[in-house]
Amino acid sequence: MPTPLQPPDHPLALRRTHLLAPAPDRLTNTPTTLTITRNNTLSGRAFSVHHLRTHEPYDSPTRRSLLYTVSGRFWSGTQAREIRDAAGRPLLELRRMWWQRAWSVKRAGGGGDELMGAEMRWGAGVKMKMAVRVRNALLVGAGRRSEADDEFLRSEYYPMHSGRGGRRQQHQNHHQQYRRWASPPPPYTAIASSSTNPGPGPGPGSIRRRRSTDTVSSKSTHLPSYASAHRRSTHSLRELLDAVEPPAEPAPASSYAYAFPPPRRYSEAVVEERAELRVVQMSNTVAAVMMGEKKIVSIRREKVMMNSQLSGPMDRWEVGVAEGVDLLLAVSIVLIMAEFVRHEYRVRIS
Repeated sequence: MPTPLQPPDHPLALRRTHLLAPAPDRLTNTPTTLTITRNNTLSGRAFSVHHLRTHEPYDSPTRRSLLYTVSGRFWSGTQAREIRDAAGRPLLELRRMWWQRAWSVKRAGGGGDELMGAEMRWGAGVKMKMAVRVRNALLVGAGRRSEADDEFLRSEYYPMHSGRGGRRQQHQNHHQQYRRWASPPPPYTAIASSSTNPGPGPGPGSIRRRRSTDTVSSKSTHLPSYASAHRRSTHSLRELLDAVEPPAEPAPASSYAYAFPPPRRYSEAVVEERAELRVVQMSNTVAAVMMGEKKIVSIRREKVMMNSQLSGPMDRWEVGVAEGVDLLLAVSIVLIMAEFVRHEYRVRIS
């Protein structure tokens, strides 16, 4: 029995704009199934990516919807690929480093920092191994705070308590207080969120208190909108995702209020912006992407006959993506696997 998909402790996205974007959302709110089909066996550089709604009938016209297209130069020796959305807008560029068995993913045009890198090699029993390093855009800068972040923590997230010793002493005491709790953002499964309401006081002894808000209680009936998805938004990622695709059942509400951030698990305390993934080939046609001990992506390759093609069966990958994983991350990994097998070793896994 195959291992079920498990969401990561923190959402994984190649770019911050992939958190909330026009449909289809590139950061999944629920487990998602994709199909990646090679469009031309002669070139091998064109692919189409569809969202597969497995719960709909096979003859339903909405069972498959186009998400992305992948293009490259026809009959070209280069392995550069450009991923575009359904409207034709360029999103990412995948390029191989010829001097080593490695691939790099950057923004369209090849500018900016590397978003994802991968290194391929063959293992025992002619099985493919792949190590993937991802720069999680949602955690970039976690643990490193600027003055603006410090001011935000003082004024928007942590309470100010008045005391004796003058304003300088109050500032130092409060700085030590919130510094103790400074940490990366909570996981996207967090339910409770908080907001700050400044209390209008007559003097420097005024108190600013945080009030816990119940995101799914009867008092809060409006979900946040796209406009609220900014860097300093007090809404949790779960709330923002629910605004895009409301869950079928309401999430359980937090039954208590807290004055400080809730205790975090050890795995959350040591989270890094660099994520290490590995692709494990289970058989000739089945592979999985692992993040630690969690299976976040499942990959299965098959042959299909295309009505519009006369060159024989086409390769198609059925990809299952866990909640909280960037769809373009999964697409990039499958494209690298396809290029590695086809062009470097001229071997087809069958």
